[in-house]
Amino acid sequence: MKLKLLAVLLSIIVVSCSKKNVSEDTQPSSWEHNSSHNDKSERGILKSFSTFEVEVPSAPITIAQYSSVYNSSATGNYSGPVYMDFALNDDNTIDVFWISSAEKWDGMFRQDSKYLCRVSLSGKNIVRQLVIPTLLKKRDSRFLGFKSLGNDQFVVGHSSVAEQTSQGAVSIEGGKTVTEAYYTNFNGNNGAIRYTTPVWKDPSITYENFGGPKYLPGQASTPVIGYNRDKDLLAVYMGHRMEAGHQGGFFAMMKASTGELITKITGGKKYLVGHEWNYSHIFDMRLMPTTTGSADFYTLSHLDALPKRSLMFTAWNAKSGRMDGQLPYLDAIPGTGNQTYSKTGDFLELPNGDIATVYATGVKSPADYQGALNVKLAIISGAGTSNARVKKEVWLSDYPPQSIIGAGPGMQLGLSADKKEILVCWNTFNGNIPVKTAFRMTDLDGNITSTIEESGISLLYHGQSMKRTPDGKLIFVSHGEGNKLLVNAIQ
Repeated sequence: MKLKLLAVLLSIIVVSCSKKNVSEDTQPSSWEHNSSHNDKSERGILKSFSTFEVEVPSAPITIAQYSSVYNSSATGNYSGPVYMDFALNDDNTIDVFWISSAEKWDGMFRQDSKYLCRVSLSGKNIVRQLVIPTLLKKRDSRFLGFKSLGNDQFVVGHSSVAEQTSQGAVSIEGGKTVTEAYYTNFNGNNGAIRYTTPVWKDPSITYENFGGPKYLPGQASTPVIGYNRDKDLLAVYMGHRMEAGHQGGFFAMMKASTGELITKITGGKKYLVGHEWNYSHIFDMRLMPTTTGSADFYTLSHLDALPKRSLMFTAWNAKSGRMDGQLPYLDAIPGTGNQTYSKTGDFLELPNGDIATVYATGVKSPADYQGALNVKLAIISGAGTSNARVKKEVWLSDYPPQSIIGAGPGMQLGLSADKKEILVCWNTFNGNIPVKTAFRMTDLDGNITSTIEESGISLLYHGQSMKRTPDGKLIFVSHGEGNKLLVNAIQ
């Protein structure tokens, strides 16, 4: 099997790629280094980069396909699901989940071609294909996120199958829509289902203050699932619609081992913890567990709610739901109407309890905004308290506003092996075409410590996060050519 990097994704400076045997770690010869910021020394971030390729049953949705739908312009206001994700195991393997591009692909619907496989990081091969239940492969069901619970247990979010509805204002595909969100826990060895939890139709729960009937789970958003292993908690976060088609966010929690929804009694009635109407409009979500203070989860979301549009950081726990310390950490993102000129990136809890987050946004006001998105890192302190604040913001890129070259979907963060620096990575685009991935380092306070180094192809999936192996490698997964996955590592 040969590793062949896509020529169409080579950077503007064209460098040929030699073929390598898949059993070897390779550093493609198309890597190049951008030293546009000459005040920082060349670190050689990518000198320790390696990748290997495995063949899979069906080609995954590519970064270019995702971008053609969700990055059609910098003013695009919507986002989509995480179409490729993975989990680390204790035995030096990873479980990779992806959705195939083999079926007719039209964004949220027709996502029945789901795959899950186990890959050995030492053997650089597929150990086995894991079993996804038929329930999760229905053609007209929306995909609402993937999460591993460990020990071959997985959770996938999915909607009800599209059905006839009288709600014509939000009808899809000839008057059909979806009206429920489910979360199914299954065993990857045999596909056996342990539970399936609906979040909107439990007869014992009061939903009246949701503002009307809820439907279209995942609408115009990046639906995600978080897992707090220490607390046996799952959290789900997504966009949806209600009443006359208004779009907003939804957050809920459940016990990971049983699927039981986390509720509270108020005024003699049972409500979901976290059920409050969660901003509108809300597009691009991130979710991570935490054990800091009394918080169980942190969320990051991208809003266009007038009169301000912002990237909102929020802390949650299973007792009270939304906690103090809600932080619209940037409430002056350029934009008009429902257009925000921004893309959500990733966020990461640092050893000192601060939160690092990365995103791409326009640097000009709406009146003279011209195109390029630049990358900014923000460091948040006091997460989950009334003292939450932004203690540092720094621009990491300097694409000219008039340029067609800029950042877009696909931004990730990782912690260095010594836990003293942050690796910040982002895809760059030529218009709507993904062309490269940029890498840069900062210290834990957000001070830049390296130049920008660039790969010759785009490698980062929207919504995916890097994960560190016990031997100190940062792992992330992307698509190769045809029916292949690339497993990438930086030491």
